[in-house]
Amino acid sequence: MDSARQRQIASAVGACIARRRQEAGFTQEDAAARLDIGNEAVSRMERGVAAPTLGRLFEFADLYGCRVDELLLEASDRDADQAAAIAHQIAGLSPADRQLVAGIVDQLTTHLRKRPADKRKP
Repeated sequence: MDSARQRQIASAVGACIARRRQEAGFTQEDAAARLDIGNEAVSRMERGVAAPTLGRLFEFADLYGCRVDELLLEASDRDADQAAAIAHQIAGLSPADRQLVAGIVDQLTTHLRKRPADKRKP
């Protein structure tokens, strides 16, 4: 894997960690204190400057009350991972609401496929 891809992944995982921290009601200082690391370390991971270790991912998941795979799935650009993340998001909805979301996704993807090829990202 090239270094540009590694930076992209670190940035996406960092953004997910930051969002989960905010959803849990923590500041970066709170997270750093609870993980017994420096504030700058949390900031660097959230900005994607430094990639968290596997062990640190488990600590973040414990602290923010989520599963480790959620921190990774939400940051992935792989089709199967994105589908799993979407399935997780709609899992708590009623059957009617899931059907509504599926209809919206269908309309959106149909619209996006109609765009000229030069405006689509690979």
